[in-house]
Amino acid sequence: MGTKTLSGQVRGGGHWVLRWTVRLLVLLGLGVCLALPYEREVVGECRLVPLSQRGVRAPLAGEILAVEVREGDAVEAGSLIATLDDREVAAELATANAELDRLRAELDLLEAGPRPEEVAVAREQLALWQVRLDHYERELSRVRGLAEADAATEEELSSAQVSRDATVHLVASAQENLAKLEEGAREEEVRAKRAEIARVQARADYNRQLIDLTRIHSPIQGKVVTPFMVERIGQVVEAGELIALVQDNSSLEVEIAADEAAAALVSTGNPVKVRLFSLDGELLTAEVRSVALATSDESEIEVHPIRSDRERQLERSKSPTDEHLVRVYCTLPRDHRLAPGMTGYARIVVDSSQLWRELLRPIERFLFTDVWSWMP
Repeated sequence: MGTKTLSGQVRGGGHWVLRWTVRLLVLLGLGVCLALPYEREVVGECRLVPLSQRGVRAPLAGEILAVEVREGDAVEAGSLIATLDDREVAAELATANAELDRLRAELDLLEAGPRPEEVAVAREQLALWQVRLDHYERELSRVRGLAEADAATEEELSSAQVSRDATVHLVASAQENLAKLEEGAREEEVRAKRAEIARVQARADYNRQLIDLTRIHSPIQGKVVTPFMVERIGQVVEAGELIALVQDNSSLEVEIAADEAAAALVSTGNPVKVRLFSLDGELLTAEVRSVALATSDESEIEVHPIRSDRERQLERSKSPTDEHLVRVYCTLPRDHRLAPGMTGYARIVVDSSQLWRELLRPIERFLFTDVWSWMP
């Protein structure tokens, strides 16, 4: 009996030691795991965007008469993309040019002065009116003498007086006309005519610029990525309306929509791990090139960057639950398999710590942010 009791105690003590040994080993293993190094990362959805892309917009309203490119065509900076209707502007330019020709001819006449023949005619006209004035002066004196002798009526005297006075005005007008011809155009008249020419010239230049604007050119070198370009012929566009999109795909960037922590944690040069759906999750590596200075709503991330402010407002989601995100950009090595618009996920390595520190970080954030905000 005593032997059995002693044997049971020995076995019980052995089980106790084994249990505590296992527990200590588990705790030791857990401690080792918690002390393992851990890379702190910021995770976010990503998409590929071209190095440069520009929207080709209509500088003025009009009908699209011709389209010179198709989707996928390579274009150089300055290549013709489309042509707008310029009939009205061309008519305005032709009218302005005709008016300019008339005004310049008038200015030439002013600056050249009268021809000798014109001056001679004016002198002969003045001499003729002076002869007539002498005749009417003598006639008036004769009629006045007859009237004093009661040999002429008052009507005859009045008629002679009117003829003499009218001829006096005609002589004065002929003298003024001759003086103008001999002196030539006044400086003020020449300046006024030149100012009128400058006004019409400005109108012609403006219409000529409008004609140039009807020829829409590519602002950068790249490829046209807008579909159904030829089908746009005949459409009427408003000033500022998007006609085509040209992308420079010589190099691609990764645009990462990271959470707000990225604004404080991510910096230039941080390693980035990228996995794209189209490449079946193949790991791509890069480095952070830049971090946006302000956060964006989740709906803003989806809006194409070439959109105008008004177009952005029309395309944005009105959901009030949008998350605030930070745009992070990094450049990938050239790879023919990559194309703009590919999506996936990216992980940005911001620093190295230990596993236990990362497990406590959410609790620490909750205590020092949320709980702190509840305190009186």
